[in-house]
Amino acid sequence: MARVKTIYSVKGIFTNLLNDARKDYFLIPTYQRGYKWTSEDENSQVKVLMRDLLSAYKNSSERYYLQFITLKDTNSVFEVIDGQQRLTTLTILFSLLHTYNEISNQDNFVKNKLIYQIRKNFIEEFIYNNIQQVISYTNWEDFSSKNLSHNNQDVFYIFHATKSISEFLNEIQEDIEIVEFYKYITDKVLIIVNVLDDEMNSEKVFVNVNKGVR
Repeated sequence: MARVKTIYSVKGIFTNLLNDARKDYFLIPTYQRGYKWTSEDENSQVKVLMRDLLSAYKNSSERYYLQFITLKDTNSVFEVIDGQQRLTTLTILFSLLHTYNEISNQDNFVKNKLIYQIRKNFIEEFIYNNIQQVISYTNWEDFSSKNLSHNNQDVFYIFHATKSISEFLNEIQEDIEIVEFYKYITDKVLIIVNVLDDEMNSEKVFVNVNKGVR
């Protein structure tokens, strides 16, 4: 693998990091517990992240760091050991931002860069290619009754995160320049990257990281 930097901007994670390491995309393997970030109450992980990003933007912070992500070097892809929740939430956020007219001409740099082994069809069908259809549904019951193959817990959380972030963007666009907010997140929000060798046992590292074991 080519040498990669330790810190990348959010846009750089989905572009430069993959290019530097000669990887095609980030892979969420089957042993992962699935997307579980909540988004319905004010202290939910999704809403807290959105508020933190907005606060950093409004305060003109020179940089804002998200928690690090841990990746494993595996042939043509990066296997995500830790960071699934953040990468998925950012993928949803930028997929939604790309629907705004003033941003739609920008490169949709998150598209097809995060692949789930067991939720691939939903991510591809809705998040990457038809996210406006997701936000058009009134609620989960409405969506799941019309998309029975996606009626499962993981999609439930992704659906609600998408609805929540869409509502957040709609609310803040009256007070800020949405394009400038977009540019701030792409360039000023940074992520520290930890890359593991391919010899390491993925599931063991995953369990240790999520138990707080170093």
